[in-house]
Amino acid sequence: MQTDPFEARRTGAHRLRVVTASIGAAAVVGTGALAWSLVTASASASAGQASTSTSDDSSTSGNSFSQSSTLPQTSSAGGVHASSGGS
Repeated sequence: MQTDPFEARRTGAHRLRVVTASIGAAAVVGTGALAWSLVTASASASAGQASTSTSDDSSTSGNSFSQSSTLPQTSSAGGVHASSGGS
């Protein structure tokens, strides 16, 4: 009975391709699931914030702090650049 000397090599290469494809598919599914859970958690957190902020504003309107909707602007002179040190 003769055996093909390259059969084990073909079987090993096929097994490696199947395992690699399975790991790749699992990575894609895992990334999608993580993204979905982050989007869902973000949406539910923002929905929860909106509902609590409206009730807080009506009950403590006299004791609330006001926040500026714009950030303070800084100006820099021309020619200023970042340096990592040296001369």
